[in-house]
Amino acid sequence: MRIRGVLFWLCTLTISAAVFVGFAGQFHPIGDSFAAFRLHFGAAAVLFWAWAAFSGRLWAERVGGVTACVALGSILWVAIWPRAQEPQDGITVFQHNMLFRNETIDAVVAQVAQLNADVVLLQEVLPEHRVHLEQIETYSTIQHCDRYAVMNNVILSKWPALQVGCHNRASWAQISTPVGPVTFVSLHLPWPWPASQALAVDRLIPVLSALPQPVVLGGDYNAAPWSNAVSQLASVADVVSVPGLRLTFADPRFWPGLPIDHIHMPRGWVGAAHLTGRAGSDHRGTFATIGPLPEPVGIR
Repeated sequence: MRIRGVLFWLCTLTISAAVFVGFAGQFHPIGDSFAAFRLHFGAAAVLFWAWAAFSGRLWAERVGGVTACVALGSILWVAIWPRAQEPQDGITVFQHNMLFRNETIDAVVAQVAQLNADVVLLQEVLPEHRVHLEQIETYSTIQHCDRYAVMNNVILSKWPALQVGCHNRASWAQISTPVGPVTFVSLHLPWPWPASQALAVDRLIPVLSALPQPVVLGGDYNAAPWSNAVSQLASVADVVSVPGLRLTFADPRFWPGLPIDHIHMPRGWVGAAHLTGRAGSDHRGTFATIGPLPEPVGIR
């Protein structure tokens, strides 16, 4: 009984520590790594809270209850606020990490063509994949950066590009849209810790800060929406996330998924988004409709 009690104590404290470390990304990248699994740790805290309540372990019940409330409460807040609002005549954007070793590229091309988004932001695009993407006659502009192995990022657009650029973690294009010039960025970051996400963010910040406004970011951030890395990028680019919580990484080992792919729109815009199919990738795609609010009509 004593051994069981010690194990229960250790498991409860471990789950609680995992949740609260996930709030410390601004101090160390390991925080953002734990933050990506907040949903899983929160679910585990609920189970241990129920077990503690059933077995009469008051201290564990309190610790598990607080941990579950903090974890799931922060997730719920992101999921429901702000409210999604699809703009009239908005810009449609499709973002997808298509997986460099995807053996069903035809399925990716078919999904892109079927969704028919105004702008497409793709990650992990190999040079040989471009041949397939160029078959989609809808898109007159294809911005690609082929010098970065499997981390290539591609932008497809129905509208012409005014200027373009490359970075080792992103490609960007300022596009002439019906609402004026908008800079679109397709980016792909490494995992936080023990990988080099923090360094990649530090190197990407000067690039984003120099881009012409307004900016739309989209890609595989390998970071949760509540992470420090996402907060840094959003602040520098002056963007906000398209509302909602989307579990985009669909590897069954991490069921029900991880919310690590995002689309960010200019501050002051509104938008709504939904998940699409995987098309042979380990990520689901995200289809969003975004746009500025109409200017209020003055009272005469």
